[in-house]
Amino acid sequence: TFIQNAGQFDSRVRFQVMVGGKIAWLTNEGIVFDAKRAVPGDKGAAASAVDVGAPGDRLSVLSPLDALTRSEPAAKRVERLVFSQDFVGANCCIAVEPKGLRQGSYNYLQDSDPAKWHTNVRAYSEVVYRDVWPGVDFRIYGSGPDLEQEFIVRPGADLKLVKMAYSGTERL
Repeated sequence: TFIQNAGQFDSRVRFQVMVGGKIAWLTNEGIVFDAKRAVPGDKGAAASAVDVGAPGDRLSVLSPLDALTRSEPAAKRVERLVFSQDFVGANCCIAVEPKGLRQGSYNYLQDSDPAKWHTNVRAYSEVVYRDVWPGVDFRIYGSGPDLEQEFIVRPGADLKLVKMAYSGTERL
């Protein structure tokens, strides 16, 4: 379920999706992934030890990620992995279009001030980035516990323009 940003997330986020224990933040520039994993071989660390990355990391500034961090069982230390998948050389004004309106809605009551509440926020089954490169759309959707991605290429499009950059993957 891709939840539309109606002001409840950082202004750079268009949609949020939680799948398979990961959060993905869809932005105009690409996708930012936020995942957690147990630190291998570390069985006795404190339950609250969570590595949130270095200050200034692209994702560490996206709130409310910190509010989603929960204590893990005391037997494991957890590290947070934040990495991005960006469109390289993309068009400047990509239309981000939700598809497959889901039933129901979400409410974000993040403050005691009702003026800051975000209610009846809609969710969708997929998101399509239109004309990321001339003649090429990018589609992302859920498939069980995973996210699937595909390029939709129209006849005559130059596939040499399709480039993705990954950053923050050094720790994966």
